Amino acid sequence: IIEVAYKNDMWWPIPREMSQALYIKHYILGETSIGYTWDWGDQRTGSWVHDNEETSINRYVIDFATMEQKNIDNGRLRTIRIA
Repeated sequence: IIEVAYKNDMWWPIPREMSQALYIKHYILGETSIGYTWDWGDQRTGSWVHDNEETSINRYVIDFATMEQKNIDNGRLRTIRIA
């Protein structure tokens, strides 16, 4: 499971299937920078804006060389770890 650092020293686990897909792309296929999206559904607004319309989507790139996740739309960096 890949976990993303969150406030107050907490870690948010990326769901198992998504973590496994990211892990395979890096450790099996050798990719070091891997993008993915997260859809918050009706829980909250995402950071991606499409045609001036808010969405529930966040877009990320995980860099396994630096062990960081970057939000593509707002530039926020968070540390990741493999749990």
